[in-house]
Amino acid sequence: MPPRRAHTKSRNGCDQCKSRRVKCDEAQPCANCVKRNLTCTFERRPPKPEPYPSTQSGKLSESPTVSSRTDDAIAAFQHQVADASAFLREWGAQDPELMHHYCIYASKTLSDREVIRDVWQIEVPKIAYSYEFLMHGILSLSALHLAYTRPERYSHYLNSSNFHMALGLQTFRIILQNPTKQNCEALFCFSSLIMSLRFPGLDDQLDAIRQLIATEPLSEQERLIYQQATECLEKAFWRLQVCEKPAQCGIIYMWPISVRDEFVGFLLDRSPIGLILLAQYCAQLYLFRGYWFVEDRAHELLSAVAAALPSRLAHWLDWPRQFCSSGTLPE
Repeated sequence: MPPRRAHTKSRNGCDQCKSRRVKCDEAQPCANCVKRNLTCTFERRPPKPEPYPSTQSGKLSESPTVSSRTDDAIAAFQHQVADASAFLREWGAQDPELMHHYCIYASKTLSDREVIRDVWQIEVPKIAYSYEFLMHGILSLSALHLAYTRPERYSHYLNSSNFHMALGLQTFRIILQNPTKQNCEALFCFSSLIMSLRFPGLDDQLDAIRQLIATEPLSEQERLIYQQATECLEKAFWRLQVCEKPAQCGIIYMWPISVRDEFVGFLLDRSPIGLILLAQYCAQLYLFRGYWFVEDRAHELLSAVAAALPSRLAHWLDWPRQFCSSGTLPE
């Protein structure tokens, strides 16, 4: 009589086998789910990352530039997302809506080239079916686009976007420590989604301007006017990030028509804070320099601001100057 095969206990079975209290073979999908024609959660779970390489066996080679940029992009989300360990990992009732919106609408906003749009619309979701963190990234982007297209439910969709981004980042940061040929495409796609969601460096710049407004000797009324102008400028940048590409040039009017009349008066009086905000707006003008009625106005306006701004505040022009000179988003 052959010896009995030892039974190895595992807590890593799929959710369906756990609920039925049966042994799972942990295949992708598992045999039990295939037999019962069930959707197995293992079909959408990312593979476990391999153990980190020890210092004795040599460190993983990586590009410091790419690594630091990725870390900066990840850090930009930390102030607006909670600890993902508190979230349930099961898909919610809203997720099919988000996936449908991504495939039909949001994916088409990521490029103005048809071949690239097809990659985002067709190929990236295929990869995401094997990597849950990428699926969360897709759903996060979709929810953010819905927040833009359905302003009456802005808070609802923004919360959904933050929820999925937090979950995606948690696994992404772990797997990023050990990239392989199998997961590199998913890592690249998720990194690209992060970069598409914001202007690098913009949050820090606007936060610093808010701090300047809070500490400068201003009347309460002046402070409120500058704060409102800053919020409107941030919303205009946000619209540029999530709108369908190519962006319509009408967006450049969003900030000027939304500020209060008193702020326009401050600009006419060459108020330093007003000039600083105007300089940041030049980054938006630069994006539409291809239009005949815009052309080089960003550089002209920056030069005028530089001439009027006190030298002690000249460093506030570094961010828009870098953008308008290099054509790349400032870090």
